[in-house]
Amino acid sequence: MVYCSIATTRFGCGGDANPATRARPHAEPWWVHRHLDKVDEAKRQAGKINLVFVGDSITQDYERDEPGLDFKPVWNDFFAPHGAMNLGFKADETGQMLWRLRHGEVNGLAPKDVVILAGANNLNRIGNDKRVQSADQITAGTMAVVQEVHSRMPAARILVLSVLPADLSAERAVKTLAVNAHVQEQVSHLPYARYLDVTGLFMDGTRVRTELYFDSRLQPGAGALHPDPIGQRMMAHAVATALYGQ
Repeated sequence: MVYCSIATTRFGCGGDANPATRARPHAEPWWVHRHLDKVDEAKRQAGKINLVFVGDSITQDYERDEPGLDFKPVWNDFFAPHGAMNLGFKADETGQMLWRLRHGEVNGLAPKDVVILAGANNLNRIGNDKRVQSADQITAGTMAVVQEVHSRMPAARILVLSVLPADLSAERAVKTLAVNAHVQEQVSHLPYARYLDVTGLFMDGTRVRTELYFDSRLQPGAGALHPDPIGQRMMAHAVATALYGQ
């Protein structure tokens, strides 16, 4: 099914020509099992869910409770009291988010708010990767997710987060800025959505605050991509303030 709207027409319609708007699942067993678990959770908790997070590994990390990477207190402090559901899936691009939204993960839900953090994994394809996606394509993918959320949960207020800074490459940094600018401009036209730029939390001037990311602690030399619990708490506070003024 093709979705075209103000959210996607500027950067291309949501058809197969754009990989960022092509709804498709992952095949890994853990991903399939998590999807089925979330479909079941939606069925069981529908009347209790007032806040939904749609995203990738950064969103899924709120469920981690490993030594040194305990994110659950952040979730419990800021979002659990509001009846929150976590639909973050590691490695998801916008295409996987679209597929999940269309295959039962939000069926029957009527939350007051939805928070979307999308596009980071689309940006991972750079350089000579034949699957590289342009800033315009990624923008269309993110806005397709926004439109899909609105079409399935029309009463929800949508908060779209900026893609977080990453210390991976100059090419990715430039493209991230372009995607964020395009998405912010597109969201400004939507009466049911708002944009929250969290970039400044993770930057010190032009330097990415790598001390707020945990990647290099797990794999020496890895570039900063995933916030640690301190960085995640800073972001969660900004999100909760935008949602609830707290």
